[in-house]
Amino acid sequence: MTRITGVEAIVYSQAVHHRGATPTLAGVPRRAFDTLLVRVEAEGGLTGWGECFGLYESWPVVRESLRRLVGPGAIGLDALDPAGTAEAIIRRFHGLGGSGPFMHAVSGLETALWDIKGKAAGLPLHRLLGGACCEALPAYASLPRYGAPEAVARDTAEALARGFRDIKLHEIRALDIRAAASCMGGEGALMVDVNCAWSAEGARAILRELDDVPLAWVEEPLFPPDDYAALAALRADSGRVIACGENAASILDFDRMAQAVDVVQPSVAKIGGISALLRVAEIAQRHGARFAPHSPYFGPALLATMQVLAALSPTTPVEAYFFDLNPGPFGDAVVPRGACFAVPQGPGLGCDPDPAILARCAIP
Repeated sequence: MTRITGVEAIVYSQAVHHRGATPTLAGVPRRAFDTLLVRVEAEGGLTGWGECFGLYESWPVVRESLRRLVGPGAIGLDALDPAGTAEAIIRRFHGLGGSGPFMHAVSGLETALWDIKGKAAGLPLHRLLGGACCEALPAYASLPRYGAPEAVARDTAEALARGFRDIKLHEIRALDIRAAASCMGGEGALMVDVNCAWSAEGARAILRELDDVPLAWVEEPLFPPDDYAALAALRADSGRVIACGENAASILDFDRMAQAVDVVQPSVAKIGGISALLRVAEIAQRHGARFAPHSPYFGPALLATMQVLAALSPTTPVEAYFFDLNPGPFGDAVVPRGACFAVPQGPGLGCDPDPAILARCAIP
């Protein structure tokens, strides 16, 4: 056994550039994204990095869960058994429930343990998982929400000019979606992530308005996101490909979800880490659904998603948030080039943060 000796929570701010109007996330204008990292130390001088979901300004709550429960609960457990260690912590604190800030904290810790496991083996994670050597993955541009057709058209055109063929919007109005479709020229795939903004009736009405617009998938169209019967009915009525999964509360949700939708989208920073991601991939395969993880991140959660897809499904495009980044602690490893991500070939996740940049961007 290689015991865990320390767990640290580190928050940093990733600044982004915008080409025009400031886009929004959850209705809030964004010029920076806060990222909650987990640094795990183990016997033998091994160190691993993970990332917890912390968007929507939720990271202080997740950090407290990590500092007070998950981190102390991990001390002395096996750093080379990510799934077993995560399960031990979940069992110990099962009274807190199996989702939300507690599970987000577990997700970051478990990812860091896979980083350690890969480093101990001297292998990048995709090779440790049994995949062939994979040097690059396709990426699609995931545009933020603008709510203005001219801004949508501008960024769609910019993404296409940079080499992306596949574009995902976060727009909720038909006119904004049409603005992007008019730029596509019948090439590539256009996807729409609604972020649960539509009612069932509203979704049907808007999709009828877009009847002549090809959409590769419609993501998270309804609220609440776990009404799988409603999603299945919308899929049947509209004939559209439906995607869902970033808001799943537990792995068990995916068994029902994969029968109701076409594309399942677990988030490694929310659902329990890399071991959970692998289990969801098995569930998707069993039900004949596509596996396309949610990864709008700039740190270990994106690196982990890349490594898993490199092992399991190297032709599946990786979600790339369409922002120009200020220099961040993970450097070019999290920046797509020519609509591709280079898969880091170092051991574990393949890339540790630059300590000087991390210190400069850190949030107390």
